[in-house]
Amino acid sequence: MLKKLLPILLFTCTVMSGSTIAWASPATFVTALPVALDQILARVDADTVLTASDLEYAQFPVSVALGATSTLALFATFQQGFTSLDQNGETYTSSGPRDTLLFARYTLYKRDRPKTTLRLAPLAGAYLPTGSNTLSNSNGLLAAPLQTGSGTFDPYLGVAAGYNGSRYGGAWDATYRWNPSAAHGISPGDVVRTDGEFEMRLLPVHLPNEGLPKELWIALETNLIKNQGGKINGVMNPNSGGLTWNGAATLQLPTLHWELGMGVLLPIAQQLNGVGGIPEDKGFISFFEYYLSAPSWKGFRRKR
Repeated sequence: MLKKLLPILLFTCTVMSGSTIAWASPATFVTALPVALDQILARVDADTVLTASDLEYAQFPVSVALGATSTLALFATFQQGFTSLDQNGETYTSSGPRDTLLFARYTLYKRDRPKTTLRLAPLAGAYLPTGSNTLSNSNGLLAAPLQTGSGTFDPYLGVAAGYNGSRYGGAWDATYRWNPSAAHGISPGDVVRTDGEFEMRLLPVHLPNEGLPKELWIALETNLIKNQGGKINGVMNPNSGGLTWNGAATLQLPTLHWELGMGVLLPIAQQLNGVGGIPEDKGFISFFEYYLSAPSWKGFRRKR
């Protein structure tokens, strides 16, 4: 198994970073993750946010990506988590699966040079309503932060770009999630966001001529998120939506087989609509990625 896996991993590192070295990944978005031909990327995130308004939540999305061809990658993100909200002296909680994201990314433009690579790729997919937008108790519907889904099938479009070099790298995306209004429950508004990442290798300062050294990278990220106003039972809610700008810093340890990252998430600016909005305060983020080879589809076809 190892003999079959190693050439694919080496090929991946060579194509994406220009040499047989590892590279860092964005911690706060997955749209720009590098995925090579016949490679499966499995990633687990753990995101915890503490706010100044008695809202706490922990999310554990699991993402799987498949390099179907040299230009087409297929992604699936399964989300689950726990949310706690204190209101009027009472504590309300919710947990369980969130909406599931499926999308395909097609590399429209690429430029490979001996030490760098550049990719530009549009993407399209949808959020499936595997969560719930009608969670309630004896007092009625729970607050919007406690709902686990939109209650609708939500189309998802965007574009992603990635640049990788032996010392520096970066990634960017811009996406749009269209949230149709559900007849019942709490419907979030459409979401427009753009994310950016800059990464730099801290150690080793100079790469050896041969071999794969242990590496340590630092990554700085920014997320600008615009949430349109939502609805309650089909009626517009003026106290929903707004603009959020977050920043993140992570340290990442990439290897040939896996990658580990940990860091902090901090709000830069927030502008919430209406009254009663819950601003985010600070958060902690981490992720673990593992790379493995995909099944031999060509061999399967020959057998048939």
